[in-house]
Amino acid sequence: MAFLQFNLFAFVRGTKSQPKTVLNHFYPKFLIMPKTKTCAEIEKLAQALAASIEQNCNALSKAAVLFSGGVDSALIAKAASQKIPKTVLFVSGFSGSSALGSAEQGAAQLGLPLRKILLSEKKMKSAIPVVKKIIKTDSPMHLQIALPIYFAMQGAKKAGFTHIFTGMGADELFLGYDYFRRAFNGKNTAAIKKLQKEKLASFWKTDFKRDTLLADALSLHLHTPFLFPAFMRAALALPVKQNLHGKNDALRKHALRKLALSFGILKEIAFKRKKAVQYDSGVSKAFKNCLRNSA
Repeated sequence: MAFLQFNLFAFVRGTKSQPKTVLNHFYPKFLIMPKTKTCAEIEKLAQALAASIEQNCNALSKAAVLFSGGVDSALIAKAASQKIPKTVLFVSGFSGSSALGSAEQGAAQLGLPLRKILLSEKKMKSAIPVVKKIIKTDSPMHLQIALPIYFAMQGAKKAGFTHIFTGMGADELFLGYDYFRRAFNGKNTAAIKKLQKEKLASFWKTDFKRDTLLADALSLHLHTPFLFPAFMRAALALPVKQNLHGKNDALRKHALRKLALSFGILKEIAFKRKKAVQYDSGVSKAFKNCLRNSA
């Protein structure tokens, strides 16, 4: 079952944050730098993330992490591994896909073990009706996103894990989606904040619901550290331009990338651009082939 669930209204009301003592042995080095407004905001994010990790990792001796090799999952993996003795990364994709290559490179740089779940069109074809039933939709887009997540979660379950971490929520909180860039003219920050709020409202009914249903179906406890209320409040309080520098900003999520550096993530990972999971894993192309062959 999902480990951390709360509704949007509870989040807006807020809760008391955890004390600074939870930062103990992994307090980021970045925080000893001279204070500027930006440093103070990153410090607040770091404190909230440390509190979230402390709560999510409490008493766990082992856990899996859904891993892509990008900044979102790398930050979660790095922080969780400092508290959980056995932290193993899981990725699924077709042989030769950029998902597997990126995950291999990221895992090596983090010094953490990686389990790769190799996909095939045969596996995909048999899994599509199963996943469709779990997530309660036949939307091709949602199925293509859900399938690589399902296979990675299934791999973690078969390996004996009952707790799995994910970096979901990062694109909503740090303006990672490209449509934020396309909508930004450099001045319309209020409009971008409105778009962000709308995206976050739909997130609970789509992405969060999908991954929660997948985890529940596999009897996995889903941990979502970025959705910790104090962390969300700190992220949403950031000015637009701390994440989105302009109309041509292909990278985006700059505050999260700075936060990742503060936790010791290498620049090669922190500033890596990533494709959406359905394309990165090769699932999108295979999904279309499965539909074509079954027609």
